[in-house]
Parts: sequence; C-alpha cells; structure tokens
Amino acid sequence: MTNIVEITDFLIQFRDERNWAQFHNSKDLAIALSIEAAELNEIFLWKNVDEVKEVERVEKQKIGDELADILMNFFIGNTDYDWFTFLKTINPEDVNF
Repeated sequence: MTNIVEITDFLIQFRDERNWAQFHNSKDLAIALSIEAAELNEIFLWKNVDEVKEVERVEKQKIGDELADILMNFFIGNTDYDWFTFLKTINPEDVNF
C-alpha cells in the first residue's frame, strides 16, 4: 500500500469483512478516535524523558497497536471526504515538522 486511497480501500475491506460498518458513524468514530488516542497517552502517562525511552522499547507492540487503531479510525472516519481536496486545504506554513 503506497497511497491514501489504497490504505482506505484496505481498511474498508477489513471493516466490511467484520460487519463493523453498522457501528461506523461520525459520532462513534470521533469518540473511538479520542479513546484510542487516550489509550496511547496512557502508556506514557507520568513517565519522565528517560523512562519514555524504556517504555518505547518495552511497549513497542502496544504502542504500534494503539497507533494502528488511531489510524484505522481516522481513515475509516474520513471515507466520505475527498482526500485531495482535504490535502489542498493544509497550509504548509501551519505544519511544523
């Protein structure tokens, strides 16, 4: 998978194979996205900078699982939007990478 359309198509197929579409509406996907992000945050809660490095090493799989859940909810939650229109709205001056 090399682009957003392929990723989205893959995730929609994954969702449809499990009959999850019945639960995927804007409200519930927004809530799910927030919950998954909170689960990722919980892994790092109350850790100092040195402890974070150890947590990243020890909890690598759990971190990856939570990131996958976040991305899946994001992509599935935005299937009704035209990605190219969405991406054009991003102002490069607002992106701090």
